[in-house]
Amino acid sequence: FPSHDKQAREQVHLAYGFRGLTWDDPDRAALDVLTTVLGGHGGRLFRELRDRQSLAYSVSPLVSYGCDPGLVGAYIACAPEKRERAMEALRLEFENLVSKPPSTTEIERAISYIVGSHEMGLQKSDAQTSTMALMELYGFGYDDFLVYPKAVVKVTASDVQRVATRLFVANKSVDVTVGPDQ
Repeated sequence: FPSHDKQAREQVHLAYGFRGLTWDDPDRAALDVLTTVLGGHGGRLFRELRDRQSLAYSVSPLVSYGCDPGLVGAYIACAPEKRERAMEALRLEFENLVSKPPSTTEIERAISYIVGSHEMGLQKSDAQTSTMALMELYGFGYDDFLVYPKAVVKVTASDVQRVATRLFVANKSVDVTVGPDQ
């Protein structure tokens, strides 16, 4: 369901999303690869919506997990006159992941980024101990931080497309707009 909050702003902020996954969902690693395919300066959202179509000041994927299902989607900031085109282009990027799997290059880039970031984030002992404690508390075992990268490297393009098909159901999306009224 769409929602619009009228604010006196020079930009329009759009969020588009779907119900996500829980921490223990077996598709969590594939969803992380999917959102990484979308994100970053080399990702689909930046390349297509910002670079190619000049629709966004900034754009990024959103994902959250928890004991209950989180969310997955994207955020975009754009000029007020580009609001409709930006939202349609955002929707199209999600539909594209349902209709066609990502390329091998996109999958390899995403996996390398996730595994590298994961390892860098755990270089300090306090990061390791807090992660171990939380994962144990959540019931995943203290060694989940060692298991996760192994799951990520196994993700394939067809896994990403399967998760996109599972989650990106058009009539179950939510979009929110904050900014000046048109």
